[in-house]
Amino acid sequence: MNSELRDIVKVNVSDPIGLIRYISKVQDGNMGFQSRVKEAARVAKAKGADAPNLVMMSTGSAKRHVLVVGISENQTCQTVLELVNSLVIPGIDEIHLIHICKNPDLAARAHKMLSQFDIKSVVQLTRHVLILAPGVSIPDMLTERAQELKATLLVIASEKLDRTGEPKMGSVAITLCRKNLFCSVLIVKSHSTAAKNSTLGLSYVVGVDVAALDMFEWVCTLARSGKDKICVANCSGMGNTAGMVRSTNSATNIVQKFKDKAVSRGFMPVGRLVDGKPSVELPQLAHHLQADIVVVSASKKSGEVSKGTTAILKDPLTSALLIYRPPEEGRATW
Repeated sequence: MNSELRDIVKVNVSDPIGLIRYISKVQDGNMGFQSRVKEAARVAKAKGADAPNLVMMSTGSAKRHVLVVGISENQTCQTVLELVNSLVIPGIDEIHLIHICKNPDLAARAHKMLSQFDIKSVVQLTRHVLILAPGVSIPDMLTERAQELKATLLVIASEKLDRTGEPKMGSVAITLCRKNLFCSVLIVKSHSTAAKNSTLGLSYVVGVDVAALDMFEWVCTLARSGKDKICVANCSGMGNTAGMVRSTNSATNIVQKFKDKAVSRGFMPVGRLVDGKPSVELPQLAHHLQADIVVVSASKKSGEVSKGTTAILKDPLTSALLIYRPPEEGRATW
């Protein structure tokens, strides 16, 4: 007899409050439960049957994610939503889809377009159509709304960053990286296969140093233990300069520290010591390992994105980049 069956034997069915609490506990503890219920309703509707209105009970767990996803009329956005679906916990996380409309006369069309985008997981999903204000850029409006919603992760698809290595004019991703980030940002390029790979498990390459513990804890919370893979990489920053010998003692200790942290969270990590600059070596390592997402950190104090991080974003070998921005005081955390 499994643990859930053993527990239910102890439930007093004459105590309705106790029974409700038990059912809520089982639902919150089963990540796939609400997704299966929602899928069943979809199947019923597709067959022409009346799909019942389903109200999920919850113990009121605090939200782990507040994700803001920028949506435009390109194919990459649907792929990004498939990836986002693998990052959220049903019944706990919150998602906002935002489309910024340049022409007020096209607002109705924009609402119709946005209504076609959905998430399979049962999460609180809200759609927003914003009219671009005169003199305001799309990145500024996107960031402003993310702040209002207390976002912990801003997700955008980029079709203007591709395998050529040179961004096309008007890249929202590049413009965002020229500003101080309010929250963490995930940028997914058009050639990313992360959404396709997410079913079996995502693979992260995380650039670490002595100050990266908060970022790594955050990544371990975001990733799915037992399913996703984590590679911990420490770059010397020296390159192969003649006459310079890298001391591997401290670097080895750094990598081992993060590997131990990952193991304690249920992962089976690998570690890499790399001679060279992160801006060069991390994309190459991700390509070599066929990793889905490269993870680096913005400035802890200001949220400023370094030139090296921008170089990683522009690198054709980078298919998706997650830039961690430590949460500010009072902001929802993971």
